[in-house]
Order: sequence, then structure tokens, then C-alpha cells
Amino acid sequence: MPFFLMLVACFPADPENSIFQGFVRSGADVAGPTLGGATLTSYGPDGAMVAETTANGDGSFEVAIPWGGLFAVVVEADGHVPTSMSGFGTTDTVLAPNGTVFARTTGWWDAEKETWDGCPGLAEGPVVEGILRAYLPVPNDEVDTLPVIKSGELALELDATSLQFPCYLTDESVYDADAVVTGDSGRFLFADAAPGWSLLSSTFTADGAVYDGMDQAVFVPESGVVSLDPAFADTPGL
Repeated sequence: MPFFLMLVACFPADPENSIFQGFVRSGADVAGPTLGGATLTSYGPDGAMVAETTANGDGSFEVAIPWGGLFAVVVEADGHVPTSMSGFGTTDTVLAPNGTVFARTTGWWDAEKETWDGCPGLAEGPVVEGILRAYLPVPNDEVDTLPVIKSGELALELDATSLQFPCYLTDESVYDADAVVTGDSGRFLFADAAPGWSLLSSTFTADGAVYDGMDQAVFVPESGVVSLDPAFADTPGL
């Protein structure tokens, strides 16, 4: 009987987790103070917790995230509201761009509640808020200079059949139940958002035509805020 030698090539399996590392700050200003001692909890695309760590005294951190896919990190610290960010990692080590991992202060949130006073559900649960801006390739510390989209309409897609719509401000940055677009401030706020993953979508009008913005996966914590400045729209002609 002939004898055949079968050679099987063995390739290393993908690792289960990557490492997400960077510096956590108090507030979204890239020049703001680092937040030593903050707790960072990571979550996977199924919404399950992956790992938890504490930032070092200088604000530096390393936390495990799922390898090669969608992840979220929620930052908690004294004097701050839980603040969520999400990303997509495809390497063994994922470096957080400066200013993308932060926690909003309770003072900031108190001021926000005054600005958005009257928005239904504001006091009930977590919120998703931000500014819709034109997408242009600029350094991360210059995103607040990008043009705001004044004609934006946004929605959170909770599942295939469920949408949530935000509150908007007037051009004078005052909440108005009749406001239906982002206006001069570009701002929006989803009150009492459903915890877990949602898809943020937007449309906007330019030169009489309606365009789709850039969909973004967001992870809403059980309490606290998802703070998106910027939420991006890919604008034609800019």
C-alpha cells in the first residue's frame, strides 16, 4: 500500500485580545489635565465587558480590547460623569489619539442640563450628545476648527425597526422643541438613550440636495454620556 506523507501548514491563530493604550484626560480638550486614577472598562461588539483597569498617576493606561474589531471604553472618575468612546482596532496594540479618551466633569454636565432644559427624558438616563462637523483630514487637536453642519438631521438606530431622534438647539444655542436641524451650533442631544450599542446616522442638505452623513457605532453606558465632537459628515465640494 502506498504511503503518503501529508504536510499541514500551521499558522498562528489571531490573539484573543489587543491592548488599547494612551492617556485619559479630564474633558475633551487635548491640552486638558490628565486623569490619574480613572477607571477604564472595555466592552466588545456583543456589549459584554472585556477588561477593567485603573489609569496611572500620569493618566497613562493599558486595557485589553477584542482583537480585530469594534470596541468601547467607558471612563469613570470622581467629579466626572461616566463617559464612553468607541473605536475599531486591527493591530496587537492600538494607540489612542491624544484627546480621544476622556471623562466629562460634573460641572460640564450641570451646564449642559441648563442648556438642554426641556428636552424630554434629559433627567432619565444616559445621553448621546455632540456636534456634527464636516469631515476633513486635520490633526486630532484641530477637529474643533472643522465647519459645523447646520442642516443636519440625526437618528440612533437601536435595531432594525427602532429609531430614536434627538433634541436640537436654536441658532442662539437654546433648546427649542420645534428645532429640527442642528443649526448654527451643529449640536444635537439624544436624551434617555438605550444602553448598549447603537448606530448613529445623519443626513444633511447642501445646495438643495440631501446627502447621507457617516454612520458611527456608539456604545451607550448604563449612565453617563457619549460625547461626540465631532460626529462626522462627509461633505461634497469641501
